[in-house]
Amino acid sequence: VRERFFGKKSMDYYHSLNNLGNLYVSQFDFINAEKSYIEAGKILEDIGKTKTAQYAWILNNLGNIYVKMGDFSRSETNLLAALSLKAELFGKSNLDYLSTVQNLTALYLDYSFPDKALVSVSYTHLRAHETVLDLVCRLLLEKKNK
Repeated sequence: VRERFFGKKSMDYYHSLNNLGNLYVSQFDFINAEKSYIEAGKILEDIGKTKTAQYAWILNNLGNIYVKMGDFSRSETNLLAALSLKAELFGKSNLDYLSTVQNLTALYLDYSFPDKALVSVSYTHLRAHETVLDLVCRLLLEKKNK
């Protein structure tokens, strides 16, 4: 519907694709989630919005699904790009930045690269805004590292 009213090169259509990607992720359909996120990212590129929070979120979302698909290289590439953009946009003490640090750290630990893990982040700061899902992930990582 949004495509028809606003066209494929609009923020409204971008939002629809991003939301669709999130829906696919919740259904563990990572192939279609990837397609939705890539198309959403291309819209942002086409309309000159690559230095925005929305573009950083797309990169982060792609990085996260590539982890789930077992693709370390593409996950790392997207998460590092998201991290760099978020640092530029928000600074390194922002929660969006820190959530990507957390995602990268989990990636490196999952793939046995503890020397690359960005563990210098204050977990006290992250825990202050921790969701139930974050808590479960953190506890599982702590258990794995014991």
